[in-house]
Amino acid sequence: MADRTLLVLAAVLEVSAGLVLFLSPSVFVHLLLGADVVETGSILGRVAGFGLLSLGIACWPGADIGTPSPILTSDADVQLAGGGLPC
Repeated sequence: MADRTLLVLAAVLEVSAGLVLFLSPSVFVHLLLGADVVETGSILGRVAGFGLLSLGIACWPGADIGTPSPILTSDADVQLAGGGLPC
């Protein structure tokens, strides 16, 4: 049960971050970095927000918790790409 709760929490966080980034990239960047966004950054922010939103929806756990979740595999990919350093 704890695994399912963790996956639901991670999916909800990804969907909410994706929605905020997709709908208003300037607010997201200002909250995260305290910087302003130019027009190109706004477009890229919306693309990244759509990606996070899609990943969060895809990661919503189904009935079978035995299969690896895309959240777990994407986190592993980020760890490997970052040289194993915590993000």
